[in-house]
Amino acid sequence: MRHWIVYIAILGYAGTAHAQLISPGKLTKSHASLEGVTNCTSCHDLGTRGVSAKKCLDCHTPLNTRIFSGIGYHSTIVSQNCGTCHKEHFGTAFDAIRFDTTSFVHDDAGFTLLSSHAEIGCRDCHTPDNITDEAVIRFKSNAGRLDQTYLGLNPICASCHADSDPHQSQFAGRDCASCHDESKWDTAPEFSHDSARFPLLGKHVEVACVECHTTDRNLAGVDFTLFKPIASGECGDCHADPHSNSFGANCSTCHSENGFRSIKRLAFEKTFDHSATSFDLIGQHATIACGSCHTRGNTESISIRFASGESRKSYPKPIVDDCESCHVDYHRNVFANSPGGAVCSNCHTEDGWAPTTFDLERHNRQSGFQLVGAHAATPCTFCHESAGFAHSGGPFTFEQTDCLTCHENDNVHGSGLLEIANCETCHTEDSWTESIQFDHSVTEFALQGQHLSVSCADCHVSSADTDKSLIIFDAISDSCINCHESDDPHQGQFLEASCGDCHDASSFFVQNFDHDNTSFPLTSAHTEVACQSCHLEEESLLGFFTRFKPLSSRCEDCHR
Repeated sequence: MRHWIVYIAILGYAGTAHAQLISPGKLTKSHASLEGVTNCTSCHDLGTRGVSAKKCLDCHTPLNTRIFSGIGYHSTIVSQNCGTCHKEHFGTAFDAIRFDTTSFVHDDAGFTLLSSHAEIGCRDCHTPDNITDEAVIRFKSNAGRLDQTYLGLNPICASCHADSDPHQSQFAGRDCASCHDESKWDTAPEFSHDSARFPLLGKHVEVACVECHTTDRNLAGVDFTLFKPIASGECGDCHADPHSNSFGANCSTCHSENGFRSIKRLAFEKTFDHSATSFDLIGQHATIACGSCHTRGNTESISIRFASGESRKSYPKPIVDDCESCHVDYHRNVFANSPGGAVCSNCHTEDGWAPTTFDLERHNRQSGFQLVGAHAATPCTFCHESAGFAHSGGPFTFEQTDCLTCHENDNVHGSGLLEIANCETCHTEDSWTESIQFDHSVTEFALQGQHLSVSCADCHVSSADTDKSLIIFDAISDSCINCHESDDPHQGQFLEASCGDCHDASSFFVQNFDHDNTSFPLTSAHTEVACQSCHLEEESLLGFFTRFKPLSSRCEDCHR
């Protein structure tokens, strides 16, 4: 019996020693229950190095559930071995969860850190109080590691910020992100009042939030901003009635959200048949607002009457048979002496001020100036303009109707021609530049020969010595050299003579030159000699020319 006891004792000691030789070290405190050689296969597969991920997850069921659901960081690294990050057998005090929190990419956990979230520490959020996953709470509590885990948080704002809800559950069940972003709580950049029961229109857009959403206090004495319920069914819920209910409670009958001073037509005006009055609305009158005519009547020179209306309201009433009851006379009574008097309907209709009914036919019949040629196609305002005249209606009457009354600025001739001609002498009303007909014989230089085919502008050139180019017609010398100085082929040999002694206006070619008028009259055989036989071509600094004088008349100078 004693021998069996010794044998058993030896085997027991040998088993303990063998386990110590196999295990690489003590397990962490969390895995202490798995110590001993009989528990190796709880984590390891026989004949395989490392740990089995399946066996890890068979035990870590909350993590297995998250991976299977595709939630959290571990769902992104399912192909990795658990032992890559989590080490064991380094002693009971060793931390198996070891990673660099400063370099961890939080996007991989399925929750990107933005704005204020990116500025706080990991343990500001990852605390036992913020864990909402019951499975994680049970598992980590049993392991004594609830304060060490990073699992079990919910991305819903209220899961972390429930104790700091400034709305006192007014928006329970709604996502905070529908109004706020992650920068700060005191702004709501994502909120649109259009999604509320009371969309903001008109002047309401300009009202500060606190004007409607005032501070309230709950039963616990906590102050908070009241967002709902807010009474907004009637204008009177917010606005005092300055009319003491004399117009009823429906403010929208007269007012709109664009402002209290923006008055809408009263309900009866919207459907009012204006033809029942003595003034039927036609043309432009049918398109304008009532208040455009029914004004206070304080415009200078406007005469108006007032009539009593509904709702104790007095209406300005225009004098229907007098346009000036509403409209200031643009023409300043210029047409007072016109046939029929200064009545607007003589020229205008209710379709608009322009175009007028004073057409071309009436202009030719009633005015003292017939519109023909280019005048018939000229807009009225080109002649009847207001600039530079005492009355704003423009010059509808003219003291004179000669051309220069309107076209003085168009006169390119200066004043020289006015002594001998007027515009009609050369021009017609069809055009200034076309069909010009002028009898040059009335001047001191009648056109003959080649001069008849020369353009006016070849002789009458423009002068740019003023603010506009003047075409000079007067004070032009009739001397040939005045125009032909640049093309004198004689190079000054006959400056003391007249071109007409040899030439006429038909051609520069000499037809009949009388040599007897020279110092060498031609006699006998000389009359048969060609001119160029004696008058030879020479060259000077100005070019080639024919020498006419001086020439020697001695016989030996020609007959050698």
